[in-house]
Amino acid sequence: MSRKRYLGDGAYVELDDYGRGLKLTAEDGWSATDTIFLDAVAWDALVRYVEEVKKRKESTDTESEGR
Repeated sequence: MSRKRYLGDGAYVELDDYGRGLKLTAEDGWSATDTIFLDAVAWDALVRYVEEVKKRKESTDTESEGR
């Protein structure tokens, strides 16, 4: 079983070879065309960013429902 997970739009994610970071790839159906490695610090920063975006979206959705 592959460790790689499809995210959508040709993007995939998997743990790096050491299990401490993320390996993000953009693929064209045959091979990876671009690769980004995120260490633990960058991974945490990405998670914080996603959490902030979710909070902003929830806040905006709540405001829209109140109108």
